[in-house]
Amino acid sequence: MAPRNRGLIAAGLILLLIGGYTLYNYNPVHAYQSTFNLLPGKFFKIGANLRDQTRITGTFQETAGRPIEFMVMSSAQFAAFQTRTGTASLYSLPETATGQVDFTSTVPDTYYMLFLHGTGYLNVTQTVNFQRTYTSADVLAIVAGAALLVLGAVEVFWGFRPSGGAEPTRRPPRPPTSRRPPGPEGSGWTPRASDTRVLPAGVRGPSGDTFPSLRSSRPSPSTAPTSSSPSRMS
Repeated sequence: MAPRNRGLIAAGLILLLIGGYTLYNYNPVHAYQSTFNLLPGKFFKIGANLRDQTRITGTFQETAGRPIEFMVMSSAQFAAFQTRTGTASLYSLPETATGQVDFTSTVPDTYYMLFLHGTGYLNVTQTVNFQRTYTSADVLAIVAGAALLVLGAVEVFWGFRPSGGAEPTRRPPRPPTSRRPPGPEGSGWTPRASDTRVLPAGVRGPSGDTFPSLRSSRPSPSTAPTSSSPSRMS
């Protein structure tokens, strides 16, 4: 496997791990439970930094069954409440010993949940048990995790994908063959000097051809040169 392919596979696996961990770790639901005392002449607040479209659901109970008042304020409303210049709220429940809370934020802000004494119990310590759940869909975390998973899968796919087409099958080379020039009519017979013979006129050769009378290429004994003895000088 080429080094480039190994790098793509490693990067893809890392992206898959990060994307999977992001989605696994993403939990849009957070539950809390608290018990506190509402001291005489005081109020009790619980602040929460919420994004838009965060839903708060839960229940509260005054342990002695005495009524209390519940409100949800924005950061601006709570500032006015602290300076005694306003008592407006985004959500409120009438005085009750047991209440059901269901509020949804509209803009990102710090929201405050306030508990106040009920009528006739301002100077009494009241104990409250409050269970609540925050539900918020983090769209950015979901999109980021899904995008990492897709990118990781693409990287792994390209890493395992062959880089080129299949190589053509090479035929083994043919062994060399020795060829001799063909003889008459392709019989493969090649005449040699020692095979040269004198054929009578009209005699057919090996291939059926008629050959004329040939003289022997060998010298005749009568034609051999004779040595002459040197003459004596007188």
